[in-house]
Amino acid sequence: MAEEPAQTQGLELVGQKVKILVDAISELRNFGLDHVVQLPELVLVGDQSAGKSSLMSALTEVQLPKDQGICTKCPANIKTSPSDTWTCQVSLQQYYKYISPGPRGVESRHVTKARPFPPWVEQVLEVKKFKTITNKSELEEVIKWAQIALLNHDEDYRIFIPGTGRRALGDFQQERESTEAKFSPNVIFIEISGPGLPALSFYDLPGIFRVAPDPKDQYLAKVIENLAVKYIDRPNALIIWTLAMKTDPSNSSTGKVIQDCKATSRCVGVLTNPDHVSIRHLEYEKILLGKAHIVRHGYYVTKQPAENSNLHGPNYHALARQEETEFFDTHELWTQDWASFRNRCGTSAIQEFLSTQLATQILYSIPNITEKVQQRTRDVDQQLSDCPDLPESDMLNIVTRLLAQVSNDVQNLVNGDLYDLPTSFQNEWTTLCDRFRDLILHIKPKVTVSHESDHAEVIELISDDDEPFRPSTPIRKRPAEQVQSPPAQRQRTSQSPHSQYRVIQTPPTGIKRENGLMQAPPLRLPASNRNQFAGTPFQSVENLGKGFTNLTEISKTILSNTRPGLPGLVNIKTYNDLCLQSVASWKFPLEIFINETLRMLRQQLENILKKRLGVYEQTQLYRTAGTYLQKFLDGHMEEQRKCLKELFELETYRSFTINRAAILENNTNELRNLQQIRRSVRARAFVEKQIRLGQKKRLTDMTMEERSKEMNKRAAEIRDEQLGPDPFKLELEVAAYVRGYYMTAALRFVDSVCLSVHGKLFRSISQSIFYYLETQLGIAGSLDGEEVCRNLMEEDATTGRKRRELKQEKHRLTAFSERLARLVEQIREGDNSEHGQSEPATYSNYTGDGMPDVPEVEDDDDVMIVDDGSRL
Repeated sequence: MAEEPAQTQGLELVGQKVKILVDAISELRNFGLDHVVQLPELVLVGDQSAGKSSLMSALTEVQLPKDQGICTKCPANIKTSPSDTWTCQVSLQQYYKYISPGPRGVESRHVTKARPFPPWVEQVLEVKKFKTITNKSELEEVIKWAQIALLNHDEDYRIFIPGTGRRALGDFQQERESTEAKFSPNVIFIEISGPGLPALSFYDLPGIFRVAPDPKDQYLAKVIENLAVKYIDRPNALIIWTLAMKTDPSNSSTGKVIQDCKATSRCVGVLTNPDHVSIRHLEYEKILLGKAHIVRHGYYVTKQPAENSNLHGPNYHALARQEETEFFDTHELWTQDWASFRNRCGTSAIQEFLSTQLATQILYSIPNITEKVQQRTRDVDQQLSDCPDLPESDMLNIVTRLLAQVSNDVQNLVNGDLYDLPTSFQNEWTTLCDRFRDLILHIKPKVTVSHESDHAEVIELISDDDEPFRPSTPIRKRPAEQVQSPPAQRQRTSQSPHSQYRVIQTPPTGIKRENGLMQAPPLRLPASNRNQFAGTPFQSVENLGKGFTNLTEISKTILSNTRPGLPGLVNIKTYNDLCLQSVASWKFPLEIFINETLRMLRQQLENILKKRLGVYEQTQLYRTAGTYLQKFLDGHMEEQRKCLKELFELETYRSFTINRAAILENNTNELRNLQQIRRSVRARAFVEKQIRLGQKKRLTDMTMEERSKEMNKRAAEIRDEQLGPDPFKLELEVAAYVRGYYMTAALRFVDSVCLSVHGKLFRSISQSIFYYLETQLGIAGSLDGEEVCRNLMEEDATTGRKRRELKQEKHRLTAFSERLARLVEQIREGDNSEHGQSEPATYSNYTGDGMPDVPEVEDDDDVMIVDDGSRL
């Protein structure tokens, strides 16, 4: 037998830079920042019985457990690096916690996108050092018991440590069959250093399968597939796909997962069990040539000792490499038909490729990693600024200064001196006042000026600017109907363009209180009607002036108040009653104006409190100050509400004004407008009467538009002498006076309301805000003010825990950045020493996807070209 090879199988040709890069990534991974950056890594996947464990053992020179019952239980992260002596540290990385499923167990339907690994759920990463050894023969035993520890999540892991743990002294077979969980997504971290070991870091995942031996465990098929997807989906993962040459590659479950994850561009294939193919196999030849089951980095081939191999002892891996080399150098298939693939055969070729490829991937991912860490650092800094450390001393001065700033901002707000926002409060409130005025003027009482004696349809005066409405033909008068939500403008019915318009005012009812405030219910309008106050607080009361009165009602009121023996005179009580009725509807817009003013003030005070005390939002100071500030506002608003109520009661107590000029001008304008509308109605009625009596030609052969124009023309030709005196002249004069008084009183009322809010409410807030909070909080005049402030500044547990977590993450980010910077410096130093240049090397062939761009090479008949530049 040939002399046994030396145990050391180092890859000196790979170079020192590979070790530097891989070691750096391993250290960076220990900072637990997977939620920030995805570091480059190798992920070994494959179907069950694809030779995955044997390949991992060969690549890492780690004797992994070969017991099929234990190898499928959890993933392992194996990191190897060269050193003078052999040592291994095994740790448990617990990313998930176990939630007992109860007696019913886990079913396939429990495996969802939200819970891919039931009954496990995510937790904050916990790393537990399991055991450090210096003897290779102990490693397999340590790994087996480490997996048992992970599967018993709720137990103290130390009782499973071989040599010292109580449970580890017992029967392993019994422990394996009685574990709390049948699978764990948590990771066994195996860090090995020794002479000749390549600088690599692997994730070894449980083999994917389709059908579980026990139907009760079928859910594990999907769970393990989810685990593979989790690692394959990582953008910086280089996927190592093991494929046994004793199976049909088209049936590989792992291959389908890789394709579904669109990860073939990050994948290298490794064919195992080549001794099962003794003659040229066209399917595998296509795979080796890159014509079937294509992956970016092509395929390598390895032969590991069979399960019944006699190889054992400390030189197992060296002997296995010698046996592998002899197989490829002597087997007829690999020395003849497939000789062109020889440089891709053997464990050493795979080790060299993976080491170099991982180092390259690390190198080109550094800029992206740096950018993400810097962005996360900025985010953490911002969050820390939102919950800063609480002061430890001088609490009294700090709190009183903050409260003084709040008081000063409130005073500036109501005085109109605070312009921090693009739209100041004073501008918003002025806009509200303008809308309040416009609404009050808009709901001027509307009067129906037609009468059934006119033998024409009812006309309602909508506004001062209305043109006379001229119906073209007479219609039969309809009974008056009560409408709760009349249209804003006159509209014709679908039956006739000159239908009767009869609207009776229905004051808003069902007023509800919110925070002690009156609010009028909305009045629904027809979809075709345009509400000029839509989108404003007053949109629900836009129709209040509709259907106020008509000529008949005015006649009744005059008659009821006439004194005996004085015919033709209108009693002053008639004017007073109608004037007071016209202004009674102001109650509802006034309530809306008060409520909206309160809402705006409340929002502004909340903004001020957030601005000045927001950094201490987690403290009692913020919460208590906010409560007192709202009480302060509510108290002043209640006083203001009483004052505005008195103004309204003055207007509705008795009609009164000394503004003679205004009421005379308004009365004249209103009378002229009413008379114009009234004459138009009478003229139309006269024309219709002529048509009925046959004195005028009928309009039956005309279109609707033509009839309307003809009616307008004929009505305009009617002379006043033909119409005679208007029997409702007195009623029109009364209606004009009421509307004129309304306009005069409306402007006075709006001015008084807005002046009261501005001069009373805002002034009282400005004058009483200083020292209000200090007094309510028990600070002003207190002998133990420092202690009071200290109690106010106590924070809740949630914020404190959040700040601690952010600080810990900031510490990890800082250390991560420092280690990354040191790596960059090491690379620069290496480049300078290798190339004799003073500037760091540049990577012009970087494609931005974590992989270097490889120049294209022309193909020929005898040489296979793969995209990493290897010639086969």
